[in-house]
Amino acid sequence: MLGVSLLWIASLIVDRRSPRIPILVTVCVLWILCQGWFMAFNAKSIIDREYLEQVAINAPFPSLPGSMDAVGSRTMMLRITALALFFFTVIDLGQSTRWVRRLLSAIAISGTALAAFGVWQRSSPTPFEIWPEGSKPQLTAFATFWYHGNAASLLNLAWPASLMGAIWSFRSPRSQLLRALWLASLGMILTGLIVNASKAGHIIAAFMAVLFILVFLFRLRVLVSRHGWPQVIVYAVLGFAAVGALLLHADGAFSVHRWREWYERPGFSDSRLTTASTILHTLPGMNLLGSGPGTFEGVFYRRAAAVDETPDVRWEFAHNDYLQYVVEYGWVGSLVWLILWGYVLYHCFRQIWYMVRPALEMGEYRGRRSRQRWEHSFNAMRQYYLFGASVTMIGVLLNAMLDFPLQILSLQIYAFTVAGIIISVPKSSLAAPHVLLPEEA
Repeated sequence: MLGVSLLWIASLIVDRRSPRIPILVTVCVLWILCQGWFMAFNAKSIIDREYLEQVAINAPFPSLPGSMDAVGSRTMMLRITALALFFFTVIDLGQSTRWVRRLLSAIAISGTALAAFGVWQRSSPTPFEIWPEGSKPQLTAFATFWYHGNAASLLNLAWPASLMGAIWSFRSPRSQLLRALWLASLGMILTGLIVNASKAGHIIAAFMAVLFILVFLFRLRVLVSRHGWPQVIVYAVLGFAAVGALLLHADGAFSVHRWREWYERPGFSDSRLTTASTILHTLPGMNLLGSGPGTFEGVFYRRAAAVDETPDVRWEFAHNDYLQYVVEYGWVGSLVWLILWGYVLYHCFRQIWYMVRPALEMGEYRGRRSRQRWEHSFNAMRQYYLFGASVTMIGVLLNAMLDFPLQILSLQIYAFTVAGIIISVPKSSLAAPHVLLPEEA
């Protein structure tokens, strides 16, 4: 990740150009970096992660806020800095439609590999042992993820990219092999989601699927005018049949058991709600800049004990990234994070609007020949891929309310990649996505 960013910086120097990054994004990222590094530099203590004991140290500026865990904050800020450079790299590369396709295809391939390995681990009588000797994983562990919710988050990041690749492959009659590969990829990822035991992952996947269906229903008249009713009906029937076959033949017994177990619980209770309630009770004593990046586990336990709500188990993450932002970055830093993700969310809804707009006859009129040329242009490809990325990002931001996809490094890389692609949309393409522009290099 850092190597790619350094190569990007070198290319900027060689080309003698400045990166094309929105001002608001630049300001938010720089604020997060400055606040985080200052808190790490002015740390007031170190927390022993094994016993959660806090040891005071001398801070350079004792009267100013500082991190509660010097080691944790410095480690986290190294990661955040590398992610920021990578984020800027993706935003700049994403100006090219070819790079948009490459980056999203890479995410889809990663998701396919993870799903295939996870399904094989679940279905094989002699699964491959990948965990260290002496550490027995949970029954819900999936593929290379100890926590099944993180695996579901990655699968939900990947399947919209596979879906968009499959849809675009149908535009060319000569891409039968590519079409088969994309459909196989989509089927494997969806099978992995069904087999995975994450209830939050199932909810987010269902929401994303409904969003896709609603948008394509809005575009139904446009699709019928282009392809005719028979072709649209055949594709719809085949699609529903494929999904039905997946639901019937994928081994989802364990997932069904988990849902039944949750449904039969006495009363409506969830450990996430208990943790969120504990965090909310500790917020009145929170300072403006928080406890410092990477300090949640130790700070949460100690503050919960201070308000007589000591948790039964250790929580490394809050299972709600937005509440964790408040704890670690305070009111100021968490507001900056919300502005950053809000800006990304704005572009997500903007891209969805551009997919719906032709059905509402709010775009400019194009002749038949112009429409056919546009449908096979780089602009059309970009619009489809950005639509898939937008639905993906909405799913990630919703999932951040139930799990912690914005705290795990691999998921952070994928999430920031998708966010950077969405932000990188050229203004000309946003203003008039129906206009044919020259193909990009």
